[in-house]
Amino acid sequence: MDFGFSPEQQAVLEAASKLLSDKSSPESLVRLEKSSLVFDRDLWGELARSGLLCLAIPERYGGAGLTILEGCVLLVEQGKNLSPVPLLPNIVAGLILSKYANEHIKEKYLPSIATGEIIASVGLPSLTIPDEYSMRSLFGSEFRIGHQSGYELSGMLSCVRGATISNVLIVPFCAQDSIRRIAVVDVKAPGVQIERIVTTDLQESGAVYLGNVRVMSEDIIADENDDPLRLLVQSYSVGVCALQYGVCDQAVKLTARYVSERHQFGKPLASFQAVALRAADAFIDSEAIGATMWNAAWNLSEGYECESEVQVAKWWASEAGHRVIHAVQHLHGGMGADITYPIHRFFLWGKQLDLEIGSGPLMLARLGRALVGK
Repeated sequence: MDFGFSPEQQAVLEAASKLLSDKSSPESLVRLEKSSLVFDRDLWGELARSGLLCLAIPERYGGAGLTILEGCVLLVEQGKNLSPVPLLPNIVAGLILSKYANEHIKEKYLPSIATGEIIASVGLPSLTIPDEYSMRSLFGSEFRIGHQSGYELSGMLSCVRGATISNVLIVPFCAQDSIRRIAVVDVKAPGVQIERIVTTDLQESGAVYLGNVRVMSEDIIADENDDPLRLLVQSYSVGVCALQYGVCDQAVKLTARYVSERHQFGKPLASFQAVALRAADAFIDSEAIGATMWNAAWNLSEGYECESEVQVAKWWASEAGHRVIHAVQHLHGGMGADITYPIHRFFLWGKQLDLEIGSGPLMLARLGRALVGK
């Protein structure tokens, strides 16, 4: 069996690694933070010009025609470099619209998403709600005016990645007929209010309030089998796991270098057994996050039923991710608490992703339900 990357995936890896490491160095992140900005618009433009914003969009709309697996390759590199751009929601939005939207929506949004002119956000209520397919945070009531019809959406999404800088929102809702739909909402539509919120990772996020926002029927994606919604939730979940793997992998590498160079009592910290064992445990946890994430991403990209694989990946990203970011912070000692030293940003990102994924016991409960249902 060959577990290596395909030529296309290797090309994405090389392009993303070079661009993100060059543009998201610790020095550039410090400059960005001092300017009170948390979205690197210049980097966003570079990503668009390099073709990395259009991976999951078909070629006929200006994309690369790839899958969520290649998207995860990009997201891992983002996690390694802590690049302050909303890649995850943009990738997932492009994937969902490409696969399930009607031609009107595709022509309207996909070419502009591919070029970076439009930033898309995904308005999931949470990855931690008990029933992630119920989506009761948004309600839709049908309306009809003459020959036009659509839905009026009302509700709140408490924390949406990139909402404050996005142009369009991809939001699931439930109407009176209990069919779960996905609406493509213009952020400038009457009734849409977005309030900037401060998240643990200090990235652009917002609370979205929808008050009787009218969305026409041609901007609605519906399927009685919940396939679009299932793919939306699973793709976003795997994307969060990819980010967590990138964060943990790079944090462990930085820690290994630090404990090898830092001396106490005339010896490198890495020579002390307790330090070496904890670093080794962090490395194993990080590799487990990666292995389970790649497994879930591959199954998802191939179109297989993979609810169990996604829940396993989320469990590792939550439980092991929590252990890794605390271990690397602890192994840095006082330097871990120094906000002028890079490792603290990995802790902040890892903690935010841990919160977004949800608790380990919740993942195990969902995994049990998925296994019983087979």
